Amino acid sequence: VWSLGATLFECLTLRRPFEHPTREGLYQAILLRDPPRARQLNPAIPRDLEIVLETALEKDREKRYQSAAAFADDLAAVRELRPIAARAVGPFGRMTRWAKRRPVLAALTATLIITIPVVAGLAGYIWANLPNIEAQREARITDRVETALERGWYELHHGRAIRAVSHFEHALEQRTVPEAVAGLALAQLKLKQPESALDSLERGEGQLPDPRVLLSIKADVYRALGRRSDAEKAAAQAPRPDSALLWFVEGTRSLRRGESAGEGTEKGRAAFARAEALLRRAVGASERPRRAYHFQLAHAVGHRGREATSHAVADTLGALWPRSSRAWFWIGFATRRTDSEHSIHAYRRAVTVDSTFADAHTNLGNLLRKQDRLDEAIASHQAAIQADPELALAHSNLGAAFHFQGNFTKAVASYRRAIDIDKGLGLAHYGLGTAFKKLKKFDESIAAYREAIRIDRNYAPAHHGLAGSLWEKRQFDEAIAAYREATNVNPKYIDAYRALGALLEDQNQRDKALVEYRKALDVDQDNAATRRDLAVALHRMDRFDEAITEYRKTLRTDPEHAPTHFNIGLILAKQGKRKDAIRAFEDAIRIDRKYARAYNELGKALKRGFQVDGAINAFREAINCDQDFARARFNLAEILFLTAKWEAAAIEARQAHELVSKPGAAGTLPSAKLLRDTVLAWARHLKRRDQVDRAIEVLEDHARTFPEVSAFADLLEKWKQVR
Repeated sequence: VWSLGATLFECLTLRRPFEHPTREGLYQAILLRDPPRARQLNPAIPRDLEIVLETALEKDREKRYQSAAAFADDLAAVRELRPIAARAVGPFGRMTRWAKRRPVLAALTATLIITIPVVAGLAGYIWANLPNIEAQREARITDRVETALERGWYELHHGRAIRAVSHFEHALEQRTVPEAVAGLALAQLKLKQPESALDSLERGEGQLPDPRVLLSIKADVYRALGRRSDAEKAAAQAPRPDSALLWFVEGTRSLRRGESAGEGTEKGRAAFARAEALLRRAVGASERPRRAYHFQLAHAVGHRGREATSHAVADTLGALWPRSSRAWFWIGFATRRTDSEHSIHAYRRAVTVDSTFADAHTNLGNLLRKQDRLDEAIASHQAAIQADPELALAHSNLGAAFHFQGNFTKAVASYRRAIDIDKGLGLAHYGLGTAFKKLKKFDESIAAYREAIRIDRNYAPAHHGLAGSLWEKRQFDEAIAAYREATNVNPKYIDAYRALGALLEDQNQRDKALVEYRKALDVDQDNAATRRDLAVALHRMDRFDEAITEYRKTLRTDPEHAPTHFNIGLILAKQGKRKDAIRAFEDAIRIDRKYARAYNELGKALKRGFQVDGAINAFREAINCDQDFARARFNLAEILFLTAKWEAAAIEARQAHELVSKPGAAGTLPSAKLLRDTVLAWARHLKRRDQVDRAIEVLEDHARTFPEVSAFADLLEKWKQVR
């Protein structure tokens, strides 16, 4: 009956009779508050219908409709304009019910309006209702403690240990709970205050029913203090996790280890998997939904990135706390790697509920950046900074968005602002190093990367970035050492193996380069880019059969990669397998119609097969794709010369020579010789056809334009003497 009454209330007023952002608060509202008067929300509701609603929603079961049938009868009476059975509650009745639900406030009010004898009578009433008063007080304390715990763990895992300490201390001011003691100690450890952490644990132990629950954390503190024997003793005495509390404590410790090791490392992945398993048990064993437990589970799940699990956790949070910005934040985090659109939606909900939630703004910005929605990403990071100007991570993330936009100067400014706020934010130093590298400021880049490494020696991307800048500075030995350090920190860092292989090739250490490429393939056999690196290295070493084998393996996972088909064609052409080479070049062109080099090599293969027209067409297509392709023009000029197309051959040879002669032009071609041969042949052809004036004009033009080719002037002088 009561539930039907609540449903009818919402249908008539378009709002629920009781609302609160937390489940615990909602329970308290249902127990202690009257719903709003329905007619105040919707004046069109008849007075009798309001009385029916109030009767259905009575907190006292005896005063409620005794059956759904009785409720239905009164609803029918309202509809048919008959008298209803329920009676309105008068002012005195409302006051009495209010006093029963709010005895303390009622007593204080009574003190002001009635005489002392009556107050004495009320004192007896209050005494009789002390259990109810105490329950209300406990509910308020519990809500404050849960809020402080959730905020404390949130700040701790976002690297803001000072804020975390404040929240945990606030929780302990309300009640000594082990989650707060554990969190406070871990936050103090994060701040490198092991003495304070030990003091917090020892004070907490004296107020807890079972102080052994803190022994595992105490072991961590002893280790930080260098008291190895005490640490071993505490670890040995620590109980095995067998309760919601212990599973939570151990789960958060494992989360901390995972974040220290890094999401991309084997050790980090193992720690996050253990954290998820422990926190899942903590949530399942808890007597009631606890935000700290659920949110930390979402935290672990978000790091693991498993689709089914992330959606299950997200659905649970949405059902339990649909109006909580924090719940929506963790929904976004849980789904960030498995469903980016769901995650973006969740972060948007979080900032809609609380526009000052800076972390939600900046996490939203990161997801938008990954989708190349850079203007939206920048706006989100700027909203985060507006909400919290001292949030270093938001400035760092804004720097990353500017970086991807190609605005490296603004990126540097944002990274520097982040570092001004938090000099220990390694991510900002890393981003600064990368931005300086783009600006070709390699000394500044190296300094920034080194600082990121000093802050976190296990941050493999910083070693990788440092190696790249050292390579640019031609400090090859140091660069090689930095790449090796990146792979030592993260043995699955494929890009570092590939970059090291490329550097070793650059230093003509090709056998060592092959070793690095094969190490990368040990991490992922199906990584087509790595296998191509290996194939190209073998190709350069003239190990053609091995190279073709590796090229063909890459085509199993990436069959539409035009350069791979092209490289296979090059090897087949060298091996004299002309028809197979032609097919490979044609496959490359089918995939990429603008592949100038493939057209050029196809033309050469067709020329060797005496397919002259096909070769000419192929060379012309290469030139259409790239007007400055000197080699294609040279090849076209040669074949036109061989087929006695003198004028066309001379025109192409001239353009090829002009391209080759440009300052900074790459490669060398015997273009001067070809230009001489084609122009002289053209001029002689004109002379034979009695076009002597035209022949002289051609020679004069070329002698004037290309004085370095003396044959033009020599022939011209000879003809003039004859004339």
